[in-house]
Amino acid sequence: MITTTSSIWGVSAGYDFNVAALAVDYSVASVDDGNIDDEFEASVMNICLTVPVQAVSFGVGYQMITLSDDMYFYADDEFTSYYANATYAFPSQSNVSIFAEIAGTDYDDGGDDWDMGFLAGVNITF
Repeated sequence: MITTTSSIWGVSAGYDFNVAALAVDYSVASVDDGNIDDEFEASVMNICLTVPVQAVSFGVGYQMITLSDDMYFYADDEFTSYYANATYAFPSQSNVSIFAEIAGTDYDDGGDDWDMGFLAGVNITF
């Protein structure tokens, strides 16, 4: 039987400046899946800025990701990613909002570069 063990820890801080909110966090995840002799580790640092403008909230963020050397299935052991998003909260329907985000990374898996991606959706709370 193969047993996987993992541990994750992190620390975060944020401050609301009334016109914008800034947040940073740092986390580390360690995994031992029983198939690899050595445990591997990933550390992630994030920074995010959110600016509300009437019913729309705009956000931008940046991530720095570092993978341990023994994560052999990744070509890059350090890479960054970024995103920008917007959320519109309907003033007359406080339980409904729509959002869109665009993101990209400089990650290279040894063959194909990863390109920019996007998403859009609706959030409905009950």
